[in-house]
Amino acid sequence: MKPDVDINGGRYPGAMNHLNKDLFNQWISLNVQSKFCLDIERLLTNPAKFCFEKPDHSYLADMLLRT
Repeated sequence: MKPDVDINGGRYPGAMNHLNKDLFNQWISLNVQSKFCLDIERLLTNPAKFCFEKPDHSYLADMLLRT
């Protein structure tokens, strides 16, 4: 994780936000095992914070990096 990433300030947003949250959650509930739904929601909302909170799952956030 880059040292300049502000995981609490929201300056590193993910793909999911307040405008599309319902659409993402519908897809998540249909396509993701229930035990992983919250992790996927957190990963899509703020991947940097997810990596910080769950370092053993941090490799998942790499797929969301912008190139």
